[in-house]
Amino acid sequence: MRAPKPVGQWLSNLRRPGTLAGRPEWEAALKAVDEAWNPS
Repeated sequence: MRAPKPVGQWLSNLRRPGTLAGRPEWEAALKAVDEAWNPS
């Protein structure tokens, strides 16, 4: 069993440029939960 990753760390990693490239379903899911998940 893997140790859980802190949510803040995970979101920070997702905000990096190119992380969601090729994963439109991840981006759509994040936007469905919170439109402001990736502020500019």
